[in-house]
Amino acid sequence: MGRYKPTLLQKLLRVVEHPAFEPPKAWSVLSRFPPAELSLQRRAPPAMEFSHNTFYQQLFAAYPEVRMSPYALNQRHPSLARRFVTRQLALMRGGMARPAAFRAVEAEMRPELGALKHEGEAGGFVGYVQAQEESVLQQAVRTLIKRQAMLGSGGGR
Repeated sequence: MGRYKPTLLQKLLRVVEHPAFEPPKAWSVLSRFPPAELSLQRRAPPAMEFSHNTFYQQLFAAYPEVRMSPYALNQRHPSLARRFVTRQLALMRGGMARPAAFRAVEAEMRPELGALKHEGEAGGFVGYVQAQEESVLQQAVRTLIKRQAMLGSGGGR
């Protein structure tokens, strides 16, 4: 005869029912959706809808280049889209209507949005890097011409 092995849920129930321990953080979820029900679930999980998704969609419709702007994950400040939506929500909490809040934040962030638009027209990030390289190369050529002129005139020795 095999030895009885309690399931993980049975072990968890023992811990939760014991007066010496506090219930684990996942207890509220497990009590509503026991693992047996989750494993038998054949349909896809429901899509997560956040209330601010429509604000992002409105921003991306007006400024598609914001969606494509590069963002490093180790940056300390939030992305332009997140800052835009957060500011819009703050204005709306203050009593401003949604379209008016969008226009107000758009006016506040016009320099950043304009820079993104121009960056997108010039070839995006690759175009920006190429423009930077071009300016560095032109400076190097000017420095080389000056040095050659100094050496040619006898100022080198």
